[in-house]
Amino acid sequence: MYVGIDVGGTNIRIASFEELNPSGKRKVIELKTLNHYVKDFNNICKVISDLTKYQVSGIGIDIPGVLNKAKTQILNANNLKSWQGQSIKNDLENKFNCKVVLENDATTAALGEALFGKGVGKDFLFIIWGTGIGGTFVHLINNQVYTISSELGHQIVEWGGVLDTCGQKGCLEVYCGGKGIEKRYGKPAKDLTENEWKEVEQYFAHGLLNILTIYPSELVVFSGSVALNQKNRLANIETIIRDRLKIFHVPKLLLSQYGNDVALYGALGLLKK
Repeated sequence: MYVGIDVGGTNIRIASFEELNPSGKRKVIELKTLNHYVKDFNNICKVISDLTKYQVSGIGIDIPGVLNKAKTQILNANNLKSWQGQSIKNDLENKFNCKVVLENDATTAALGEALFGKGVGKDFLFIIWGTGIGGTFVHLINNQVYTISSELGHQIVEWGGVLDTCGQKGCLEVYCGGKGIEKRYGKPAKDLTENEWKEVEQYFAHGLLNILTIYPSELVVFSGSVALNQKNRLANIETIIRDRLKIFHVPKLLLSQYGNDVALYGALGLLKK
């Protein structure tokens, strides 16, 4: 049995698979992220044990943050401060005595889209727009999938703007990430007024224009709770970009084929790759 774990700033999703492909999915369990590493780790282990009865062949796990070069430790997790400095790869290996692969969340989700979804056979930019904002560039070279991770949410879109928890001022994530929206407007994204959403869309379009000017792409695929729950916002953002992007073609903006499950499939891809 294989296990995919998608760790987010709000929820942790864990899936069991009989094989290294989406069709082998058996069950998905969702936990509340407590942002207390020991408690979160113990809850994850209990679910894995219940799903697999300790018969684990491999675990793929994604984290919304920056990892060390060896991909064994979490260096910075803006929305999971208690996880910083933790070696969850080694902790899981010691607990279940199996192969564990750890990767950034946007990279993992992008891999799922590249191997199983709308990105099969294509170069594209993958963006997670949820509690925070992350992105990965995907390239297909000689039929092999290559990814370039980035922290798109921490580009500065307003000089001297609102202070982010990362320590910078004016980050895209402060204005458009789910956590930033809730802090800035005093309510979750789903409760914003249309005028408030127009402001968020302008900031997001600003950030995406920056990205596309530096790294043009014909396809942008979105996942994450904000993008998936506010589908019409992508059309509005595409309209803004179409009006302002003059030096490159405007890319297609699409939602992930697998929605919230794409990172779980990407976790399988980590083991398969």
